[in-house]
Amino acid sequence: MTQQSEHKAAPTSKPFREWPKADRERFLNILAGTSDLARACEAVGRNRGTIARLRQSDPQFARAFADALEAGYALLEADLLDRARNGIPKTVIDRKNELVELREFDGKLGLSLLDRQAKKAANVPPAAPEEETSIEEQDRIMADVAARVEELKQERLAIIAKHLAAQDPAAKH
Repeated sequence: MTQQSEHKAAPTSKPFREWPKADRERFLNILAGTSDLARACEAVGRNRGTIARLRQSDPQFARAFADALEAGYALLEADLLDRARNGIPKTVIDRKNELVELREFDGKLGLSLLDRQAKKAANVPPAAPEEETSIEEQDRIMADVAARVEELKQERLAIIAKHLAAQDPAAKH
């Protein structure tokens, strides 16, 4: 009796656009909401290898994946900022044996977020100073605007005159 190999060939990865729409939305929503690739894969019955191959072979999927992951990390960052600012609720028993609700703050988390923000800010080039518009240029722009406003007024008056003339039976003879 020969043993049959239980090793199966890796399934070919269907392009993302060929996944059922519900699976595409579910995968991306879970990834965006949790930043948890394993959970997103499990939810749609795919494995990480399939996802890796799709990211390499399907540009649409690669973009959607990157956008969802970025959204997930933005949510995570927002949650961490909220914890750093507002603390985490914690119930303790005080000396009178009563339950008391406190807020626990993680100083390391706050410092880590501040450090991250400082590094992000350091990599952002300063805004280019706006060139000042000369008085002469400002005057020219204002004259152009005033001329265009006058043109629009004249066009509007011509339309009104034409409309009134069409309604006046005496103007037809």
